[in-house]
Amino acid sequence: MAELRQKENIHFDYDDDADVMYVSFGTNEPSHSEHVNDFVLLDIGLFTGLPTGFSILHCKELKEEEFKSFLGDIREMVQQQLMKKAEKRFHQKVQASNRIFNRALKEARDEKKELVEA
Repeated sequence: MAELRQKENIHFDYDDDADVMYVSFGTNEPSHSEHVNDFVLLDIGLFTGLPTGFSILHCKELKEEEFKSFLGDIREMVQQQLMKKAEKRFHQKVQASNRIFNRALKEARDEKKELVEA
């Protein structure tokens, strides 16, 4: 496998035997791959749920327009993944806020009750 280049923390490798381009974002996070289409796999971090890289299968045989289209597919999948993550975090924050708010309401009732009884 030949390392094509490294830019910032992004690593580009190519396996000539398998005709696969591997792109890693350099996170070193264990990941699983999600199928984008017949030529593209998106790597998702097991801990963060964020994209950690992608692979393009049959890279050399792809025509330029197909390659550009697949990059668009990857972009869309990454955006969906990031939105899922943001929605999950937002949902968790809303739940935490609701718990705090409900506890504050209960404590306010208790405080009022004590004021009336005093």
